[in-house]
Parts: sequence; C-alpha cells; structure tokens
Amino acid sequence: MKLFLIISLSIATVILAPVSHARTLNQHRSMVNRPPLNANMAALDVDSIQTRQLALIDGLLTKNSAQQSHISASSVLSAEQKAVILENLSEEATTLAHARETVVAATTFAELREAMSTVRTLMQNRAQFVKEQNTTMLAKGKERAESIEKKEQQVIIRIHAALKKLESLGVDTADLESQLAAHTTAVATFQSTTFTSLKEMKAATVELREQVKEMLQTIETLASSATGIM
Repeated sequence: MKLFLIISLSIATVILAPVSHARTLNQHRSMVNRPPLNANMAALDVDSIQTRQLALIDGLLTKNSAQQSHISASSVLSAEQKAVILENLSEEATTLAHARETVVAATTFAELREAMSTVRTLMQNRAQFVKEQNTTMLAKGKERAESIEKKEQQVIIRIHAALKKLESLGVDTADLESQLAAHTTAVATFQSTTFTSLKEMKAATVELREQVKEMLQTIETLASSATGIM
C-alpha cells in the first residue's frame, strides 16, 4: 500500500510540475510585459494636471484681455495711469503665454511645477500691483475730491448771492432755496464720504454737477420773470 502511494505521488509530481512551471513562467512574462502600474498613474496624473493648468491659464488670459479693454476705455483714469496699468497687463499676458507654452510641452511633474510656480508668482505680483495702484489712485482721488469741494463751496456762495438778488427784485425764490438747501446737504455728504474707488467718486461728482445745472436753469427762469416784473 505504501509503495502504491509513493508511486502515485511520483507520477503526480511528474505530470503537474511542468504545468506549475509553465504557469509561473506565464505570470513572470505578464509582469515583465505589463507597464508598471505607478507609471500609468503618473502619466494619467500629468495629463490631468496639465488640463487643469491650461484651463486656469486660459481663464487668466481671458481676464487679462478684458481688463486691458476696460482700462483703455476708462474715462476715470488719466492717460498716465492707463499707460502704467496697460504696460503691467501686457507684461502679465506675455508671461502667461510663455507659461502656457511650457505647460503644453511639459511631460513631467517637475516641468508642470515650474510653469505653475511662474503663474503663482505672477498672480502674487499682480495682487501687489493692484493694491499699490488703488492706493495711488485713491490718494489722487482725495486731492481731486478736495478740489471739487472748494469749487462747490464757491458755487453755493454765488448761487446764494443770486438768490438774494432775486429776492430783492420781488421774485419768489422758494424753489431755488429748496434746490440750494439740497445741494448744500449733498456737498456736505460728499465731504464726509470716504470713497473706495474713483468710479464711486465720479458718480457723486456727476450728481453734484446735475444739481448745479438745475439751479442755474432755475436762476435763468427766475431772472426772466424778474425782467418781466421790471
């Protein structure tokens, strides 16, 4: 019986050994021929990151172009301010375009990191530039606001003198008095307001000018009636 078992095991070993060896060889060949899993994942990640970076850069380029158009058409900024800002935006666009070319040609994480490092630095510099420009423009805006306030005070004095003159001629100046009171309040509000942008200040200035225009029209009408009375 023992002899029979020994013979059976020997036969089984002879028959199965080649099969097991063949299976081992096939597994080895499969591992050698199959690309490393990490390499596939790395390539996929590079492509994915590249796509996201291109979308980011394209968005920044679109925003840059819109900003250049907005600055060029601005009626608030001076020619000097426009030149400084447009020069900065132009340099920014050139850097972004170069970064985009780098990203398109990139095949490794290192190249992508280098390109995006440039973009991050650019965005930080841009934020600092905008902050400095806002500070400069608000300082100039404050000077401009003070100049407007002085002019408005002179306007109020002249209109008040005209009002008194019309009163002495027997003209009903109730409407003009009401307009002058509203304008005086508006000027006081203008003086006490801390504007956060030149655009905001310009809107307030336009409102003051419209009030003055209305008062001058009222004075002209009243003066005509005074001439009729005389």
